[in-house]
Amino acid sequence: MTTEPRSKLRIGLLQDSVYANRYLHDLVTWAAKQEDLEIRHLFVHGAPEEARFGTVGKALLRGIRLLEQPLLRLYQGSRSQEHLKRLRIDSLMEQTLHLRPFRSSSGYQWPAEEAARVRSMGCDVLILSGSAVPGGEILEAAPFGTLSLSYGDTGVSQGDAAAFWECYLGRPATGFVIQRLTTQGREVLLRGSYETKWFYLLNQAALFSKSNVHLKDLLKKLARERGLPPAEPPLSPSVELAGPPSGGRCLHYLARLVGRSVRKGLRYSLHLRSRWSVSFSFTDWSRAVLSQATTTPPPPGRFLADPFVWQHQGKTYCLVEDYSYRTRIAGISALEVGREGATAPVMVLAEPFHLSFPYLFQLDGTIYMCPESSASGQIRLYRAVEFPYRWAFVKAIMTGVSAYDSMLFQHGDRWWMLTNLDRSGDGGLATELYLYWADSPLSESWQPHPSNPLKIDALGGRNAGLLRDGERLFRAGQVHGFDRYGVAIRLYEIDSLSPEHYAEHLVAEIQPDFQDGIERIHHMSSSHGVTAVDVARREFVW
Repeated sequence: MTTEPRSKLRIGLLQDSVYANRYLHDLVTWAAKQEDLEIRHLFVHGAPEEARFGTVGKALLRGIRLLEQPLLRLYQGSRSQEHLKRLRIDSLMEQTLHLRPFRSSSGYQWPAEEAARVRSMGCDVLILSGSAVPGGEILEAAPFGTLSLSYGDTGVSQGDAAAFWECYLGRPATGFVIQRLTTQGREVLLRGSYETKWFYLLNQAALFSKSNVHLKDLLKKLARERGLPPAEPPLSPSVELAGPPSGGRCLHYLARLVGRSVRKGLRYSLHLRSRWSVSFSFTDWSRAVLSQATTTPPPPGRFLADPFVWQHQGKTYCLVEDYSYRTRIAGISALEVGREGATAPVMVLAEPFHLSFPYLFQLDGTIYMCPESSASGQIRLYRAVEFPYRWAFVKAIMTGVSAYDSMLFQHGDRWWMLTNLDRSGDGGLATELYLYWADSPLSESWQPHPSNPLKIDALGGRNAGLLRDGERLFRAGQVHGFDRYGVAIRLYEIDSLSPEHYAEHLVAEIQPDFQDGIERIHHMSSSHGVTAVDVARREFVW
């Protein structure tokens, strides 16, 4: 008995124009290469964007975009030219229909016959893009409804002002939502946030690129399962982030941008850096008094971060990221730790690419290290030949990935890996948390968890260590600030861990206020009564 292959998921685009930004154009060209979905119909609904803010605000926002383009080129190189491009997409479609709205007291509406025209095309789902949002039956002209990728905390399209307000207000995170629009309202299917960049265009480009990955994921899942994920709790609208900016707010933003630029330039010219060092407390992490921790200063021209504590043959060692300001690359160093202090760091593992986050685990009496090696495009394992000073490369357990801060551990009869992936390829602070499982940490066939990504959150998504309290497991997560990496730590207790379910809840947050001069903290490790954290202070580094 043979079964007929499932037909492709048929997707239609609802646009207010035949022109689209490069991210929607990328979605269309990507879909053309997929075996299980296709985008063949473009519906141009033609509703003009409402004049929601005056011509002065529009002109100034356009001027800000022009002024920031050189900055965007500085950060993104040739990719910056693509961000503001408007490309025709009707030539990529099998059919383009122009719909005719009418004006009503509640805005622009589409007659029932226009919704019927859309329905007759046989699309399984519609994707709404552009600045104008149609209403009425047209939103439900496909069996799976109309999906929209919106930016900001409100879930309402901000047009050109998307990602502006978070930068204007100095918010630590900039969010996005993928939602299903209906005649009754909005159903949130996925939400996430990324660290807010220090100027508007850079923030917008990063948000658009990274969130586009998740819209593709949702479409692939819909094609595979023929069902949408359950709706998440409704959004709490943010009045601060609502609507495009006025002329006055645009001028205020320009003043803030100048101030930020001047401060960055001064810090760079004066060689002021956030310099990381490691502090030790000789007690378990749950009882540690960090104000009494002893700090081990880094050697000149370097910083030490990402400490992992390990006991071996009656001695306590700490492996750390050892970064050189001169070479702008890090290796892994080891310190021996005692109550009288720590020894000078000794480099124990160096590669042509950057290494950090030297996560340690043991298997059959052998100690292994899984350092962060995203620059290699792999998750790599090393074996201790002579702990902690000699290491040998074992294998890459995952390749073709940009993975950060991976943690491998045994729970039940399986091995688990919590890791942070940057799937957009645009860089950033890797705030997306993913879970995999295998029968052995040496496996090259790690199974992805069905809930991936577990979390897309600039406020705790990136790993900062794994802690234990008896049988209880706690994941430490980094909290990022506005244009600041690793300003605090959030501790989450893992409540459920299985191939079908994952759940964690927040139990505590550690702020960098326990000693004078500390401005950041972003990692914690604890073992056998010794706890280590890394802290950053503003220092002159020549």
